Amino acid sequence: QVGAFRHKANALKLQQRLANMFGAPVQIFSPTTHGKLYRVNIGPITAVATADKISSRLKNIGINPSKHNGV
Repeated sequence: QVGAFRHKANALKLQQRLANMFGAPVQIFSPTTHGKLYRVNIGPITAVATADKISSRLKNIGINPSKHNGV
């Protein structure tokens, strides 16, 4: 996960920015009944080296991603 937003427009802006930057799939997950935020995720990413590279680039632009599914 690279971001979570109350307003969908903000999630869409980040999605477009990251898709242009990485060329990787960027998904937005709609709020659930328990969560009220639009969550932005990059992936799936299967290669650890790719995940590390993307993570490093995200940190360079001020985004601290959380890792899921062991990658």
